[in-house]
Amino acid sequence: MNTLPYIPLDEELNLNISLLIILIHTLSKNKNDVWILNKNKAQIFMYLIKNPSKLEEVMTLTGKKNVSIDMSETYTIKSFSLNVDILFETSKIKTLLKK
Repeated sequence: MNTLPYIPLDEELNLNISLLIILIHTLSKNKNDVWILNKNKAQIFMYLIKNPSKLEEVMTLTGKKNVSIDMSETYTIKSFSLNVDILFETSKIKTLLKK
């Protein structure tokens, strides 16, 4: 029996590069045109993009207004996990930046 190929989206290179390009374009400079985005911040934003269920907690902790996200877009099996190892694994973001 042949099964359809499954590509884990977190590991798909083109998707991750696209997300990083959008992230750099949108959040790399402040209003005064000063560079503020570094590897650690980029890694945190990539984590929040892929785990939007954590975004509400972050917004509450920082005292910002909560973002309205549809529940169907927020919760996945992976987002229920408390695994934050990706925040400490710098090899993935370094690879994306080299591309």
